[in-house]
Amino acid sequence: MMDVKIMKKFFLTIFLSIAIQGFLYAQSSPKERTEKVINKFETVISISKETKNTLKTIFTEYYQGSEKLREQLKSGKTQGEEAYQKARKQKELLERKREGQLKKALTADEYKKWITEINPTIKVD
Repeated sequence: MMDVKIMKKFFLTIFLSIAIQGFLYAQSSPKERTEKVINKFETVISISKETKNTLKTIFTEYYQGSEKLREQLKSGKTQGEEAYQKARKQKELLERKREGQLKKALTADEYKKWITEINPTIKVD
């Protein structure tokens, strides 16, 4: 019984360490990630200049928010599982906000292409 608890804690610690490393050490800047997404949009669907500007705003805000969370964890001021869980929840809020904005900015067909063709190819953060 005690061994199971120890093993669970061990694997949770390993998992969190790997997840935090991936979360903390993305190499691209928010601007570079935004450009990558916009370029991918332009190769998959034809977007207007207005839509392109809207998408730039959406993704710039999203990636800057992600970067801010990453820096907070990286700074060492917040540590441990609780800090990671809080950052993860904030990241989920950023993602929900981004998805809501995308649904408004894109047609239903364009949003479907975002979900099925674009988003799966740009997972960098």
